[in-house]
Amino acid sequence: MHTRDSDDPPPATLRWVESVLGGRVGGVRMLTGGWSSAVHALRLESGDAVRRVVLRRYVTVATAVGRRAVEHEANALALIRGVGVPTPELLAFDASASHADVPALVMSRVKGVHRVCPRTPTGSLDELAAALVRFQETAPTGADLPPFQPYPPRSWEPPGWLTDRGAWAEAVAVFDAPPPSPDAALLHRDFHTANVLWTGAHVSGIVDWQAACVGPLSVDASWCSLQLLARCGPEEATFFRGSWVRQSGRRFDRWVDIVLLIDLLSGFPPPIRHAAALEATLKQCLRRA
Repeated sequence: MHTRDSDDPPPATLRWVESVLGGRVGGVRMLTGGWSSAVHALRLESGDAVRRVVLRRYVTVATAVGRRAVEHEANALALIRGVGVPTPELLAFDASASHADVPALVMSRVKGVHRVCPRTPTGSLDELAAALVRFQETAPTGADLPPFQPYPPRSWEPPGWLTDRGAWAEAVAVFDAPPPSPDAALLHRDFHTANVLWTGAHVSGIVDWQAACVGPLSVDASWCSLQLLARCGPEEATFFRGSWVRQSGRRFDRWVDIVLLIDLLSGFPPPIRHAAALEATLKQCLRRA
């Protein structure tokens, strides 16, 4: 039976998918997507054969913005084919919305489940760091992607829950400074547990490449550690940072840590979990040479 959700892609878009991939769409299920896109799992049926793919449609942004986003993600997915961890394969895209209702792309579905906080932190976080290192060691350099740019905070005023407003002013001064040692690593740019899939105790894939760019190598590890700190706790964040350093042989960049902390902290209204640990991390980064 053809299962449908209330926010499914319109029939014309599904017919486009069928025309480029073959078969008939026999099932549509909404997945968790980003703020700008609707993401659906599609089941394509052709006789007894079943193929499972993912359709991303940029539904809440202007067409021109969606077109650039689709072109960007399509380019990123093409670049990362064959890296050290499973990633979605680009199957088709319609950046101009000539056939789909909005700019859209279709990619293969990577098997696995999401785990925001690991069940067994030690082994899982070692595996998470190892997956990131495998990607970093095999990703192409000098890729045709835009350079890393820090996202400006939602407000330049310190968050109301922050007890040391002077630390925020110091962090903003670092934010405005140029990166001390820019490099040309290919970055996921939004690497954290919500964009990682697991099969058992192993990472089975990294998804959601719409923000991929080129920049300082520690960006992905730093952002993941900060997300672990905010979502799970300081123990998980500290363990992941240590594991990535041991396995990669690299160091965390102070400038990267601080600009990403500003991005993270400015988005948290009070009350927040682990507020004291987040503020302590900011101060530790400021003290580092």
